[in-house]
Amino acid sequence: MTPEAAKLCKDIENAFGSVPYPGDDDIVDGCDWERVETREILKGKHWRDVPFEDLDKLRDIIPLLSPAGLHFYLPAFMTITVVDYRRADIIPGAIVDLLTPTELTDYDEKQRKFEEFAETHPEAAKFTPEEWRQINEPMRDMCRTGNAQRWFDARVSRFTQEQANVIRRFMEYIRDTRGDYFPDDAPQKALDRYWNRF
Repeated sequence: MTPEAAKLCKDIENAFGSVPYPGDDDIVDGCDWERVETREILKGKHWRDVPFEDLDKLRDIIPLLSPAGLHFYLPAFMTITVVDYRRADIIPGAIVDLLTPTELTDYDEKQRKFEEFAETHPEAAKFTPEEWRQINEPMRDMCRTGNAQRWFDARVSRFTQEQANVIRRFMEYIRDTRGDYFPDDAPQKALDRYWNRF
């Protein structure tokens, strides 16, 4: 591990080390099977003690964490990203996506990319353009109504100034060391839209 990575991990520990456990019933929002499974995997575990195998199982569900659950477990996901980026697999992208405020143009861009992909890979396209529009429309409505911003605010409002500063440095680290994994410059987008203020 580079000295820069080691310092970032130490700073993550210092910033989040005293965050209280959210309680067994406030790890995730809701009670569908994914959330129940997530709750069972994380129940009673401090973020420092969650093994990689469990983080790997949970990589797709990071957005399902409650605001308190995200506040408590985010440092585990950030640390595995810094320590072993390749093993973290899709965790870095999930963190960056989750910590980026959504704008209406994001859905237009996703629609455009889907249509380009479908034209060149019709055998791999899982949805028709109309089905894709139907999937995206409720998300666009979330932006139009302000619900997407309220959802984002509910999660980031828990971070202290020190924690927000560490998240900004995490985004800069990902951008500077792994930016080529993000062809859409997602870490920079997260910084520009929110985290550069810290």
